[in-house]
Amino acid sequence: MVGCSIGLAQSVLVSKPNSSIMINFITSLRKVIAVQTVRRENLTLQAKADIGRIVIKDSLARFNRLAVVWSAGKDSKVAFHLLKTVVDELGQEMPPAIFVDHVDHYEETLKMVDEVSRKWSFKVIMARNEDVLSHVRDNKIYISELNRRNQEEAKRLGFTGEWVEYSLETDVGNHLLKTGALNEAIERYEFDSLVVGIRWDENPARSTEVFVSKRESPAHYRVHLILSRKGTSGTTCSSMTCLCIQSTGRATGPLTERGTQRRCPMFLHGSRT
Repeated sequence: MVGCSIGLAQSVLVSKPNSSIMINFITSLRKVIAVQTVRRENLTLQAKADIGRIVIKDSLARFNRLAVVWSAGKDSKVAFHLLKTVVDELGQEMPPAIFVDHVDHYEETLKMVDEVSRKWSFKVIMARNEDVLSHVRDNKIYISELNRRNQEEAKRLGFTGEWVEYSLETDVGNHLLKTGALNEAIERYEFDSLVVGIRWDENPARSTEVFVSKRESPAHYRVHLILSRKGTSGTTCSSMTCLCIQSTGRATGPLTERGTQRRCPMFLHGSRT
């Protein structure tokens, strides 16, 4: 994505060689790439894990009502494991986990969430946008039938149509089913901070994120433990995930291919008690 931006900028620069704005843009973009490369690549895996532990220790001391957003995907598993390691070291109880339920999950994922939460004795909050889910007809979400809050959310995204497809693949559908459900859970349970498993390299919008950042509407802080982790494909285990559990063994976890379940050292169900 960044490489495409440089290519586009250079093409414009050739056609407009005297464009100081474009020259400055390319220079700034190259600096961003350099910074991202340094902060992602020039640390050992152990150092990245240690940074995550420092961030969560600081957040546990600062905030009163912290929760972890846990999708059971590979990134949230890493963040979850780092959090679990720290609370064990401190002798504290595991904070509650928020599982955003958009009703389109693999059976293995739901089974794992249930098994792990029972084994480690922590609460799982199933966050659903009930208003949206109750107004799905013929695989469509009719915006005018939703409550005022959800209608305003769709409008805020610039949507002016009558209906949107009931799917996570559309901006409006994804926002209502996931972000809307998460925001409702934050307000209902009055959480002041959320541990979220995002990375610098997963999306250009994430590249400037910081370890603890403030959010509004609803007001809370996002705590990012694995920003420096390098992503992998959906069907392979990341090195950092392996690092998190290397001392505890291997585990079975569902991957992101529908209908399949493979053995992978991604998450340990029960060997840490």
